[in-house]
Amino acid sequence: MTSSIKILEETQQKEYYNHDVYIGLEAMDSYSGIQTIKYDAGSNNSKKISYDDMKHNYQKDHVKIAAAENNQNDVKANFTMIDNTGHKSTVHKTFNIDISAPEISVSYDNNESKGNYFKHQRTATITINERNFSNKNTNVYVTKNGKKEQIKSNFITDGILRERADGSKYYTYKMNVVFSKDGEYSLDVNSTDLAENKNKGITWNGTHVQDFVIDQTTPQIKVTFDNNSVKNGKYYKADRTATIRVIEKNFKPFTVDTNGRKSSWKQNGDEHVMTVTFDKDGTYFFSEVGTWFFCIFDAAVPGATGSGPLIVRADGGKELFRRLRAVDSPFSSPLISGRTGRTWF
Repeated sequence: MTSSIKILEETQQKEYYNHDVYIGLEAMDSYSGIQTIKYDAGSNNSKKISYDDMKHNYQKDHVKIAAAENNQNDVKANFTMIDNTGHKSTVHKTFNIDISAPEISVSYDNNESKGNYFKHQRTATITINERNFSNKNTNVYVTKNGKKEQIKSNFITDGILRERADGSKYYTYKMNVVFSKDGEYSLDVNSTDLAENKNKGITWNGTHVQDFVIDQTTPQIKVTFDNNSVKNGKYYKADRTATIRVIEKNFKPFTVDTNGRKSSWKQNGDEHVMTVTFDKDGTYFFSEVGTWFFCIFDAAVPGATGSGPLIVRADGGKELFRRLRAVDSPFSSPLISGRTGRTWF
């Protein structure tokens, strides 16, 4: 062999680099000798040397391809030798250099909430800007009611190569995560590109973006009485206790206004219970106003004298139920009407 030319990789060879790359150059011509050497190591590192005297060998070590100046795929290193007879030999090597970390942002379609409680489902759109993206190296975690699970990374791209202000380029990848069922949720995402750059945090857009609650279930509420022994449809001679029972996971205690004797709220899982006891002669009322439940039990009795029956009704345009409640006491058959003017009994 009378001549040869080589590019040697001093940096450990791999498909993607997130740092500077160093190469070595070797050329040899044992017959006519080397006239000209020229190399380009990416951008901003090139050199041309010509020899007047006879030179048969050329070697240069530690030629730098700067990552900051060559942050792109297909960075080329070209090495050319021309011998003294005019024969030209050229070799090339290509490097993928990426020093830009994946950029992650998350936005939501539904940002209407009360605190961190959402009445309807919401969808998170995860966007990742990255040139050398890897679904395999991207992790999406959803925690529901304290249980953390990884969901399949299924990002897709429109294939358009965009450019940042610093000149680096990227593709945009997107994936939707739908939160359609009731639960306490949190979302987390991380991504490492093919050059082993890891994302540096997440840009969140919306309200209550990392931790929130979906609650689409209407609370169940029931009021029962323990004593239904009534005379003439109105009079009770024994004590009565009303039990208010609410089934609701995201329960917010509401105020019960009453002249009876009420207990505190007691909880057993999603069930919340309060009792109101009527144990003395008289006319009684109680009303309940809550975040999840709104109804009024109204004992207004226009025209009544002394103690008498307790009228249970619901306001707000819709009567939920209407009943007569009383503890036995002397009563002289008055006309008792509701607020609409209709006689109730």
